Amino acid sequence: MRGHHVKVKRDLNEPDIFKILRAHGFIVYPTNQPADAVCGYRGVTFLIEVKNGPNATLTEAQEKFLSTWEGHHQILCTDEEAIRWCQDIRARYSWKPET
Repeated sequence: MRGHHVKVKRDLNEPDIFKILRAHGFIVYPTNQPADAVCGYRGVTFLIEVKNGPNATLTEAQEKFLSTWEGHHQILCTDEEAIRWCQDIRARYSWKPET
């Protein structure tokens, strides 16, 4: 019996936003759940949810997950928003962790 494959719907702006994150030094691992990507920057991990435009809404499952998630997460809707967020995180975490 063959495995069941479910096609995951991706936001059209996701590749552009991931490219921006990578250009700012983030490591980006695309995921299907609970968010669109797990990103790392200077030892800090973030869950990233990409939405196509500022009026896009979270799914019920995403809302439920985020209501209990205690880690870092960010919802990014536009290239400009991604750039501003990257700049903010880079300024906030400008220290270099001990190795």
